[in-house]
Amino acid sequence: MEATVCRIQQKVRSNDYALVSPNDFQYSEIGIVDATVILNNPAISLYSVDPTQRKAIFVETDPEIDISLPPFYYQSQYCYARRLFLTSFETLYELADVAEKNIDQLVVIYSVGRCGSTWLSKIFAQASGASSLSEPDVFSQIVLLREPGGSNECELLKLLQSCLRLVCKPSPQKNVSTYVLKLRSFCIEVCDLINRAFPQTQNIFLYRDLEAVVNSSIQVFDFVKDLLPIIKTRIDTFSRMMPLLKHYGQEIDYADPYAIDLFIVAWLSVMYRYEQLRNDSIPFHTLRYEDLNISPQHHISDLFNHYGLVASELGANWEVLTQDAQAGTSLSRRKENPCVALPDPSVVRERMTYFLNRLLMDCRWYPSPVVPGVRQLAAPIPLG
Repeated sequence: MEATVCRIQQKVRSNDYALVSPNDFQYSEIGIVDATVILNNPAISLYSVDPTQRKAIFVETDPEIDISLPPFYYQSQYCYARRLFLTSFETLYELADVAEKNIDQLVVIYSVGRCGSTWLSKIFAQASGASSLSEPDVFSQIVLLREPGGSNECELLKLLQSCLRLVCKPSPQKNVSTYVLKLRSFCIEVCDLINRAFPQTQNIFLYRDLEAVVNSSIQVFDFVKDLLPIIKTRIDTFSRMMPLLKHYGQEIDYADPYAIDLFIVAWLSVMYRYEQLRNDSIPFHTLRYEDLNISPQHHISDLFNHYGLVASELGANWEVLTQDAQAGTSLSRRKENPCVALPDPSVVRERMTYFLNRLLMDCRWYPSPVVPGVRQLAAPIPLG
């Protein structure tokens, strides 16, 4: 097995929150090494895949820096990358076979976004015996690679399984039995594939009131309004992340400076997919953001007990429950400034009601249980 070592000439990501890409770096090849160095060096981690060239891109970072600590794993990988290691997909599969038995327990966190999933990921990182990564972004790429008709399901399943094994590769610095992966909200679209790749996967789902998510998104995702024209012309691509986008694409206001419709459809897509998965008997431990805020210690203790972790290990560090997990980024709760102008609440509720009613009529679906009043949509959903 061989890997190509590359010198990074320039880092060229244009958006901190864009999906990872093999084009994030300009580089030059400097040599060939035995690919097993990727398994043996904890400073080398899987960053992205290049389906066109059938290559996997690994980054080598400073071994003195724990890149799992910042809010978003893929951002720290990019920021601290010093060299690249490129392998073919065939070598990726071989490396994954070597690492086959390293995952004792896999926990995957899904969410509607803006509901504490990054925070929960950081809570899991407090337990000994657990490794918790917030947004290893190769899985976002896999969402885009999935063909709607399922024509590439078998190969994608093999790629996904290999990526899981290598993202969760063991580290000699820490004895890990539980791997926790917090993914971007739209990655719930491949939840079924992850559960097929690792049938023992434990799934967590976090959700929050739709109106609160829309308002929070407006305050921190200000760049989304600039993407609306691109989304309009690339509905087929973006609908792989938000399937309902294609269904309601002609009814979205692409000139809205608040992007209200897009945030609503994104929330509905995740919720709709979540209920589809539950109906297919995929189990979830479901948590409501509002309940977590009221009694965080109770819910975290339940989670730790459920996954065989010891909640008391947080000890005097329960103050981590009040910390801003995205501090230092533009997604920080501090950005949710009450002085920031928001759209008229009646406009938001009108658009929410419109899309919800359309979904109810077209798909005979409504977030369960059916609760009167648009603002009450976050009433607790029974655990899956």
